[in-house]
Formats: sequence, C-alpha cells, structure tokens
Amino acid sequence: MTPKLRDTLFRLGSAIIKCGYADLYPIYGSLHSEGPRSLFTIEKQVHDFPEPLQSIVKLFLLGLSCSQNDLETCFKSQDELSELIHAGVLSVNDDGTISSPLVLLIFMGYMVFFERRTVGKDIQCYMGDDSLALACHLMPPPHGRCLDLCTGSGIQALLSSARSKHVIGVDLQKRSVEIAIMNRELNCCGEHVEFRNGDLFSAINDEQFDFICANPPLLPGAENLRDPIVADGGSDGLEIIRTIIRGLPRHLNIGGRCQVIGTALGDSKGPYCLDEFAQWFNEYKLSSMLFLPVAFPLEQLLDGLAGNSSIYCGEDFEFARSSYQELFLRNNATHLYPFFLTVFREKNSTPGFQIIPHFRTTTTGFWTVLQ
Repeated sequence: MTPKLRDTLFRLGSAIIKCGYADLYPIYGSLHSEGPRSLFTIEKQVHDFPEPLQSIVKLFLLGLSCSQNDLETCFKSQDELSELIHAGVLSVNDDGTISSPLVLLIFMGYMVFFERRTVGKDIQCYMGDDSLALACHLMPPPHGRCLDLCTGSGIQALLSSARSKHVIGVDLQKRSVEIAIMNRELNCCGEHVEFRNGDLFSAINDEQFDFICANPPLLPGAENLRDPIVADGGSDGLEIIRTIIRGLPRHLNIGGRCQVIGTALGDSKGPYCLDEFAQWFNEYKLSSMLFLPVAFPLEQLLDGLAGNSSIYCGEDFEFARSSYQELFLRNNATHLYPFFLTVFREKNSTPGFQIIPHFRTTTTGFWTVLQ
C-alpha cells in the first residue's frame, strides 16, 4: 500500500466518523444492501441529510451514484478521489458519476468494507451473518499470536488485534486481502496486523499461534453446480474445516485454542458428523467443545441455496434446486446444523469432545434463534 493511499484512508475514516454514519448505520443499516425495508426508508430520506453524510450513505450503504461535485466535502482533492478509484473503493460510471462496489459495515467500533453483492458476479470479499456470528463469539487470549484463516474482509483479525500481540489474516482471494489491508488502515490498527494471500496454512509455513479462528466456506455444495466460492464447503460443508483441524497440531501452540464456525448435515436427532469429530480430536490429541444453537430444516434452505447459484453464478434455478435436493437425499439429511467449535491444545491433557446440543428447530434464525 502506498503512503498516499494510507493517508487517504485515514482521512476517509475520519470523515466517516465525523459525518454521523456510525450513528445512522445501526438505525437503518443492514448487512446486505439489497432488499430490506429499512434501506427503502433511508433511500427516501437521504436527500435531506447534510453533506458529507448524504454522499457517504449513497456510496457505501445504498449503492447509489454521486456526482464528483457532491464529493467535494468528502475528499479534499482530486488526488484523494483518484487514489480511492485506483484502489477499487470507488468506481467511475459511464456518465462520469462516482459509485462504490463496496459496502461499509459498522460493527463493534470498527469500519469494515466488503464487496457489494451484484447479480451475475461471484464476490470474493464476503460478509454475512456467519461473519458476525463468529465475531460475537470470538475470544482471543491477551498478548498472543493470532491467525485468522479465510479472513475475507479481515473482520475477525481486526477484532482480535485489540487483544493480540500479532495477527495474521490469510485468504485465498487476492481481492479479499487487498480489502482487508484497506480496512486495517481505515481503522488505524497498526503494523501488528498482517494479511497474506494464500491457501490456509500454506501461507504461514511453520509458524505457530496461541489463537486460530476461521469462518471458512461452510455450506454443502453440489458437485455439478457452480456455487459462490465463499460458500462452497464441499458435499457435506466440512471439507475445509477438516483441513483446518488437521493443521492444528502443527500450528496451534500448547495452551492455545481455535474457534471455528461451520455447518453439518443431519436429521431431526442431530448432525451426522459427531463420530467423525470425536475421532479427529482423539487422533490429534485435542480437546474440544461443539455448540449447536439451532436445527434448520433443509427444505427451508433449498430456495436460498439455489438462488445463490442462480443469481451470482448463472445456474438455472430449478436445476440448482433439484441438484441440492438430490445431494440431501443421498446423504439422508433433513436438517442443517450451524455450529460453533472451540478446540483446545493442552499439555498432557486427555483428548475429549464435549457436545452442547442446545438446538431448537427454527425457520427464522440460522446462527441464533430469533424470537
């Protein structure tokens, strides 16, 4: 990152704070920029907002365009505007107006950019309910070394940086790493937060950590479908999580812990993976705790899964839906179980696997039961 872009992001962060976006976002904001009624309400009101709040809301929440004249109160010079355009924070439309391919989230005191979902485009830098769910559970130890796998926007790495001595975020997608670095500068998190482009542990060689967290692609994916790259966790959703668990004996320090979020197929009695999990932790001499908050009927997920393949990857909706139905039938699965997994590596401890089956069947909440 150039010093000029670093300075521009610092000034952009200051403008975002001063204009009131952080106060407005919890009232009207949404994780996703398409569809919610609250965003429809704010779109009717945005023209009454003072500048620069009006332009920042248009660009980074609503996905609307602004004229370059409108942006004079946001950016001090044409050079700053050019820096953000070059970095992909802003883009120039055919009519000369400015828009943004990014959404700006305000969460737990941090400003976080991630890619806006666009029809016909598979995003690389993802933010979803699972990202925030893991963030709410995150418990990095103080003054340790932290590794955030599948870092995406870098939100877990940024949150961990407040307690950790050094943080490394890793992502396979180059654009995610670029955006995560910009989020680091936007929040002035310092050089003890580092981001690397690579495939899980291959990016860190033999380094070891006191804390490892991961929000990997975690949904079941049909082999004959193009699924969003940030969602496809293999046929049972556990493919990448298996790789992460296998790497813990090598990369997690004695006394360290790992927090992972995921999903597992099962029936109304529970997930099918419990015996496999128990075998993992016995083989790798680790102890663990699995928390199951809800059981979600797969029939209620079919349209959403098929819609993602159709809207973002160009698959035929009915073909995608039937492909998922076949996948679940082959696995004799009727429910999907979101889970939070914490793994401990302790010296001379007996391997163990504790299950907390708190789940209730729900169709209104995925990571928590919404009343």
